[in-house]
Amino acid sequence: MTKLKEKIIFVFMGLIIVLLILQTIQIAYLNSDNKNSSNVNSKVIDMGGWSDEEIMMYEHHGTLPTRIGGSSQPSSGMVGGC
Repeated sequence: MTKLKEKIIFVFMGLIIVLLILQTIQIAYLNSDNKNSSNVNSKVIDMGGWSDEEIMMYEHHGTLPTRIGGSSQPSSGMVGGC
């Protein structure tokens, strides 16, 4: 019986090592995707000509001034806010 237990333990240890290696590769792949996508998808908004009130509303509430096509209401994709 002890030989069977040893074999089972070694099989489980092998599975754990294989899963550990696979998860490490997946995490490295996800991290490299995040680095690449953050550079590509980052958009810079030109705030030249905005008033202090408009800048504050954008920074704190995520709203764009109505004169540039935004709305005064927060968008459904807003994170945080009041």
